[in-house]
Amino acid sequence: MNLSDSIFSIKVPAKDKEETKSSTEASKLKLLEIKKMLDFIQ
Repeated sequence: MNLSDSIFSIKVPAKDKEETKSSTEASKLKLLEIKKMLDFIQ
């Protein structure tokens, strides 16, 4: 049981890191788009 718990805890953060990375990239792109729109309005 202890071994499977440690394997699970190793696998999950790796998956979370990838998802966090991709969502960070996506939010950066959204921020750039918003900034462009604001610059265009001004």
